[in-house]
Amino acid sequence: MYQQRKEDADQDGSEPIKLSVEDSSELIIALLNYNPATIIIDALDECQPNRRYELMNALNDIIKESANLVKVFVSSRDDIDIVLKLAGVPNIFINASDNHKDIDGFVHHEVDRAITDGRLLHGRVSDELKSHIINTLIDGANGM
Repeated sequence: MYQQRKEDADQDGSEPIKLSVEDSSELIIALLNYNPATIIIDALDECQPNRRYELMNALNDIIKESANLVKVFVSSRDDIDIVLKLAGVPNIFINASDNHKDIDGFVHHEVDRAITDGRLLHGRVSDELKSHIINTLIDGANGM
């Protein structure tokens, strides 16, 4: 489909027409006739709020119409439209607090390493400043 649109555009000197959400859904469904798939959407909440319903509806259509198994992994903050849309489908909800220990360990390790390697203030960081940096990073992570 892209190749055809590119050839058409080359003939009249214009830009290829972008695929619509519907066009993209149809192509994905056609590909799923041959293989199962996992679709990963990272940061769904960062899509335009007035348009992300299109993506969520398209994913729903792909799942319903696929001849093969389709797994969908979505990461997102808890924007109400997303929460309500996903409430009706099987999902595993992971709260930001669920990975607090992982974030805590990662931040401690990386700050220690940056100090040891001399990348953070040439390694000259007081314990008080180190603690402040770590706490600021962890508090600002919000589960990410």
